[in-house]
Amino acid sequence: MNIDLHMIIVEVIGTAIALFFGYVKSLQIKDTKLYNMKTKAVDIIDSAVSTTYTHYVRSLKSASEDGKLTEEERAEALSLARKMAEETAQAAGIDLFKVLGTDILDYFINRSVQEQKGK
Repeated sequence: MNIDLHMIIVEVIGTAIALFFGYVKSLQIKDTKLYNMKTKAVDIIDSAVSTTYTHYVRSLKSASEDGKLTEEERAEALSLARKMAEETAQAAGIDLFKVLGTDILDYFINRSVQEQKGK
């Protein structure tokens, strides 16, 4: 009977260890998927800002006497870039607000705009 109890304890401990490592691995996979999704979201934002600059901002700047956007045009450009990023991300199965949050989304849009200005 001692041997049976000992074997049961060993099997229970072995199962618990296997479950623990399986759980840890699932967390790593989840973190990797979230990281990949965030990376894809930022790439989408950069692409949306670049496209907005190429197709909207550049033409407005060319038409402007001083080569600058008005406050309204700037706000419209940001709105267009954000909308394009949201639509592109949604088509890719990514909810930008869930993945990044509103504040971080605005940060990455503004960062991308600044990078685009530097080009």
